[in-house]
Amino acid sequence: MTTALLVSGSPAPADPAHLKDLAQQVDFILAVDSGADALLAAGLTPDLLLGDFDSIDPTTLERFQNGGVELQSYDPHKDATDIELALTAALELGYTSLIATRVLGGRIDHTLAALGCLARVAEQGAAVIIRESAETCVFLSASSLHTSLRIEAATEPRPAFVSLIPWAGEATVSITGVKWELDHATLTPASSLGVSNVPTGPHVDIEVHAGTVIVVLE
Repeated sequence: MTTALLVSGSPAPADPAHLKDLAQQVDFILAVDSGADALLAAGLTPDLLLGDFDSIDPTTLERFQNGGVELQSYDPHKDATDIELALTAALELGYTSLIATRVLGGRIDHTLAALGCLARVAEQGAAVIIRESAETCVFLSASSLHTSLRIEAATEPRPAFVSLIPWAGEATVSITGVKWELDHATLTPASSLGVSNVPTGPHVDIEVHAGTVIVVLE
């Protein structure tokens, strides 16, 4: 399976070491608008630069354009965010394993919309992960091939907390290897039942029986 990295434009400070580490794990790098600025600061070059280019530094855009990076430019008056367009582009290129970064930490409307787009792609069968410097989000859906997850909790970096967040409705989940285990429990968006569980064993096993869940590792 080939993997694409989507670098979005969160206003949170960029971590060059984190971006370099992610870049070594993937086959293709897609910069989403000002995500290109973070890549340039880390000494990395995207394979594709996409967006309406309303937030990218003009010198970054010119440098990558002159360097032969493929550009896909969109009118700012469009019906989709840049990250939704980037997800569509990655899937059209045949990448069904996606890592997204610099998605969190910005405007709440953009964050929620991005989570929704990522969840939709996961429900369609793609393996989808958000990897930030201090947290990871894994998308699991009963409607896809990715319904379960084993977290190795005995080795570093060991997650301090594991949260299960149902997306767009109820979800039925089981989780073992944590302080508060669940067996076919129903999570709803109106409840915090799945939040801030604590690993207790060498590994944590999660199974989604119905619905879609975002597994958040802090």
